[in-house]
Amino acid sequence: MGTFSPVFDRLARPVAFIKAEDEALGVAHILVESAVPTGDGSYEKAILDHLLRSGLLGISVSTDYGGIDVSNVLLSTICCVLAKACPTLGAMLAGHYGALELLRSHGSEAQKSYFFAAALAGMRLARVKAPSAASLKDRGLHLSYNGLGWSLNGTGMASPNATSADWIMVSVHDQAEEPAHLFFPGGTATMTPIANSLSDKSQPDRGEPVLFRDQRGEMDAQLQTRRPAQGPGVPQAMELLLQASVELGRGKAAFSQLFASPVLAPSHLPDDTFEPDFDPSKTGAIADAALRLATAEAVIEKAASAIDAAQIGTQDRHRHTAFLIASAANTAAVEASTIAQSVAADPRFAHATAPLGGVEFESADAGIIVSLLRKGTLGLSGFSDDDSNG
Repeated sequence: MGTFSPVFDRLARPVAFIKAEDEALGVAHILVESAVPTGDGSYEKAILDHLLRSGLLGISVSTDYGGIDVSNVLLSTICCVLAKACPTLGAMLAGHYGALELLRSHGSEAQKSYFFAAALAGMRLARVKAPSAASLKDRGLHLSYNGLGWSLNGTGMASPNATSADWIMVSVHDQAEEPAHLFFPGGTATMTPIANSLSDKSQPDRGEPVLFRDQRGEMDAQLQTRRPAQGPGVPQAMELLLQASVELGRGKAAFSQLFASPVLAPSHLPDDTFEPDFDPSKTGAIADAALRLATAEAVIEKAASAIDAAQIGTQDRHRHTAFLIASAANTAAVEASTIAQSVAADPRFAHATAPLGGVEFESADAGIIVSLLRKGTLGLSGFSDDDSNG
């Protein structure tokens, strides 16, 4: 019994094979240079094809299945680099890597062999999840079983450009409140985008709501989820890590725009000086946003290392630690990104942010931080136009 055909029954693409981690990061930077969104935040088909052919879709595949199994530190860095240039591409890649982690943790040998080969061949997976709800009946997605197969109906939130993905993975709860992960080929007429209150056309990277009408599949088109003995598993931690990485990229993008403004641009002002109409007392807001971004970046790196350990560890504490640190990273990234965007939206900083942890910055300390940021010498990647690391 089978519901999916061999990988290469679908149109094959010539795909680059990435052999090392530094090569993967270099490919991400090359992709960034060509990623220019259209007015509505979408991307030309050529850019999406570039992503599919770049080799980045297969870098998290383990060596047992022909990949190079890069560290999660690099995986999160690549998502951040892409999200800084174009959040939609970063979110697309995050959804793909999240689906591969579910397969790594819960897939059968046949499912792993199939989908890992597909990723190495440049095929993209998209995610769909039910919106948060207090009870099963309110979740929006409803799964039922009939004989040897399943049927899916209702609405869910899809990762960006899900309708153009090669495969769709839907995470839902069954009637017994157990998690289930279903997959089927992309391009099906039973999944259609819809416009409702969950839509946000101004931020297409947040995903889009989709409607399922009797999407059917057989039982082998479902992951047999094996819950850890206690607590969350690695896929939940990975999802939080990737979300945090995309959010950090969004915050860095806003902050880099701040230093491109005439007020703070590092290229035309003498050291440690500002334009006459810039109020130096507002440096506290800039320093606060910068340190929040730096803190989020550090916690993300720590979370990625914890997930590396959890993927090979056998004890519950490895998974628990990874999940807790990834949760902290996601919270820190969302907060830092929100504040960075707020500061960047007001070039004269009329609306200062709340001080970090309730601590007021000394004006001299804040001035030093901003001066170093303007010079590009603070060592915090992505905060100045001079930074070459994304």
